Amino acid sequence: MARTNTPAQQKAANKNLVKFTKGSEHAREAGRKGGLRRAALAAGRTADTTVLAANMAKLQSEFAREDVAPTAVGLMLALMLRVEAGEIEVDGKDVAELIKTLFDLVRLESGEATSQTVTAHLSDSTVMEKLRELRGLPSEVEDHTVIEA
Repeated sequence: MARTNTPAQQKAANKNLVKFTKGSEHAREAGRKGGLRRAALAAGRTADTTVLAANMAKLQSEFAREDVAPTAVGLMLALMLRVEAGEIEVDGKDVAELIKTLFDLVRLESGEATSQTVTAHLSDSTVMEKLRELRGLPSEVEDHTVIEA
């Protein structure tokens, strides 16, 4: 349930608020602090990206191709366990997509197909013969016999 302030509490809270006026020292100080904070966050992102790039380069140079599939399986299992334990809160649809991607990676690295397609070409007589077979009709029935669906 949401907590509401009494009028006295609201008045006391408003007393602590300082309005920014154009050109005031308070406004300049708040703007300076905000700018420093944004610069620090940007520097952190740049450092994180630099470290990530260095780690990726190191990983690529030291990682053997034959280890990709077993590592992907381990990652899939670890991810599923952490989601199940509630350590990672994500939308189920996102987890399913990530696990499918990792599973496809395992299949590719194992030399298996990630999807399969079958194309079948059937002639009219083959279709009619199959219908006769499914209906339990003898094969000798002429092709002009009407078989109701």
